[in-house]
Amino acid sequence: MAPGGGNYSLKLGNKISGKQAEKASYFVHIPSNINNYSPIFRYAVVFQDPGSSHTNAQKPRFEVKAIDSATGTPLPCSQFTFVASSNLPGFTCNGDTCYRSWSTGSLNLSGWNGSTIIVSFASGDCANGGHFGYGYVDRLVACFKQRVWFA
Repeated sequence: MAPGGGNYSLKLGNKISGKQAEKASYFVHIPSNINNYSPIFRYAVVFQDPGSSHTNAQKPRFEVKAIDSATGTPLPCSQFTFVASSNLPGFTCNGDTCYRSWSTGSLNLSGWNGSTIIVSFASGDCANGGHFGYGYVDRLVACFKQRVWFA
């Protein structure tokens, strides 16, 4: 569980390789009277780094993105992806396993008031099937204290 988080955390993936991917999506309605909306969340990531034998597109990953539910279009500047590497800032590596301890992330959804936004979290193993990637998510909290707890 995340320090300072809720009573439960969501785990996406596992430490078994096999070309697996997992995704969880949450529909967040932004009230029409709130223009500056930036939900924050806690996350942690664990990867097995295949090194230079894989392209970035083939490596394990963890991603967060926000999508306009009306159009299916990703929102600008509201997504990020970590791709397995031994030199990712904020990650610690031991052999070929790299991890990022619980950290705080945020999405700037300002200007989307009155909209319903899909916030998705996804993890994936390497495309060749030999390396794992997984992550944890906890405490998606909006700037005005609307909370989504994982149970």
